[in-house]
Amino acid sequence: KVIRVEFIVRWKYAKEYFAKLKKEYEKESKKEISPDIIWDDMPDAKYCWVYLTNDADLENEKDWENQHKWLKEYLEKFYNFFLPKIKELS
Repeated sequence: KVIRVEFIVRWKYAKEYFAKLKKEYEKESKKEISPDIIWDDMPDAKYCWVYLTNDADLENEKDWENQHKWLKEYLEKFYNFFLPKIKELS
């Protein structure tokens, strides 16, 4: 079982914008967010996504605090990294 943080690209130009973001920022994202970040262009779908997972036992309430810390840390990293880049696309 895992928890994950993700950024989904869904709109009219999803594939085009995702390709541009990936080309320009994939290496940087692996340095600033995590080397384990995944950029998935979902060839058979109308959307693409970038995500990061972490192993977690969701039923272990004693670990919830750690899980929440991980989610908070990486949600903030995703937000801070991607928001300015997305704004540049429009």
